[in-house]
Amino acid sequence: PRKIQPKLVPTAYKFVKKREPHDISFRRVGGKAGEVDTQTNGKSIQSHYFIKFDNMTDDLLSRLRELSYACKDNTCGPKSISKQELMCEFNKVCLN
Repeated sequence: PRKIQPKLVPTAYKFVKKREPHDISFRRVGGKAGEVDTQTNGKSIQSHYFIKFDNMTDDLLSRLRELSYACKDNTCGPKSISKQELMCEFNKVCLN
């Protein structure tokens, strides 16, 4: 049987609505899935997560932008990254 993974929770950041203060947008679906951007005007709520960090720094932003997500290709349709897949990678960066 398939091993059930424990449900992850954000560490040192939270998911927020676009209209709330946020530090970055994270492209969750499409060819640019995984893209992190601080310029969030014009970003769609349908294709992006909006994230607020407890302590956003240039170093943290740089490390988040360097992450790669092989999981985005594990779909039948468009490339996509789930919140759980994002948290798996972001939590590693935020805990170090």
